[in-house]
Amino acid sequence: MLFRSYPLVDRKGALHAFALRFHAIGYKDRKERGRCELYHLVSGDGGVTWSEPTRVDFGHGYTGAMNSFIELKSGRILGALSYTSDHFVEGVGQHEFRSVSFYSDDAGKTWRVGQDDIQVPFGPQVVHPGAIEPVMVELAPNRVRMLIRTQTLRFFESLSSDGGATFSAPAPSRFMAPDAPGAILRNEVTHNTFKIYWPLARTWVITLDAWASGVLPLAPLKTMSSLGV
Repeated sequence: MLFRSYPLVDRKGALHAFALRFHAIGYKDRKERGRCELYHLVSGDGGVTWSEPTRVDFGHGYTGAMNSFIELKSGRILGALSYTSDHFVEGVGQHEFRSVSFYSDDAGKTWRVGQDDIQVPFGPQVVHPGAIEPVMVELAPNRVRMLIRTQTLRFFESLSSDGGATFSAPAPSRFMAPDAPGAILRNEVTHNTFKIYWPLARTWVITLDAWASGVLPLAPLKTMSSLGV
């Protein structure tokens, strides 16, 4: 069964679709991690016809969600997701989640695994322990910022300067958040980056220069309805 798909339109107009095929779901009482496969399809005619699905090896056996695939200015397609590690957290009854990046420089024909051990500390509310559901935005050519869902009441962030092949050690960001995923959209017209925080229907509007420099004033929260979303 193919489930949880993610679309991406590249700069040449090709439509990419990523889909997870689940073979087994993990069970806490048996310490099972589950098993799934990630597939990639391409359409050159707006979704009328599609290529045959090809498997994308992200280096691990199970993920529960896909939240971020982006195309860099170089043409590289960069993905990131969280996977279940070997570390079973007894107090929670789940395996620790860690994040991994992977990328293609030939429009999805072949893939390489980037950094695959992105970890964050556990927080006071541990439901799904670890670094979960990363999302990314390109700040400048090959300079990528990643935001990571955590249980620390704050998103963690990490920076790559080589197109997502490696990332810096995650650190707490300025963005408060519950244990829930976020999303990032870049406005190509005004060159601003919008970090949209879905769980509480809030969003921060931050200039690209400010985020690239690391100087992030605490901007007032705005409701998504006030932005016309």
